[in-house]
Amino acid sequence: MSSFHASRSRTGDSESRTRTFDWESEAVTLSSEDEVEHKARAARTDGWGRCRRFLAKILWSNYFESTIGLLILANMFIMIFEVNHSAACLADASDASCRDFEYSFLNHVFLGIFTVEVVMRFFVERWDFFKNRWTCLDLFVVIISYLDVAAELLLTDSSGS
Repeated sequence: MSSFHASRSRTGDSESRTRTFDWESEAVTLSSEDEVEHKARAARTDGWGRCRRFLAKILWSNYFESTIGLLILANMFIMIFEVNHSAACLADASDASCRDFEYSFLNHVFLGIFTVEVVMRFFVERWDFFKNRWTCLDLFVVIISYLDVAAELLLTDSSGS
């Protein structure tokens, strides 16, 4: 259950309002813009198990969203470097430095992280997962990435045999 406390303070001529929610004994102070969304999320968590509520708290935090955003940017830069490296290797394919083991490893690490995020979101949101277009896009990108890994493995096996 969540509880709601409101407080008002006067600073000069303006009045500032703060809303505090107590969710699983951790207080969260929100601005008035976030209040409606947080109340809806808190109401949705009633009846959820402890694990699901814990994961929801992680997924819905600004820190997690920011971290995932930074990981997406890092993945984008790794992909840019990989494409530049591959383009340079087209001219001289016999060069031993043209093996992409580092990039392949990093791509698999990012794919693992994004897979864990998608699975966590589906576990928390269940079928509401498909109501959000961003989570559907995330799922689509993860599936396409797995298809890319499978195609890479098939091509490597067929060319190596």
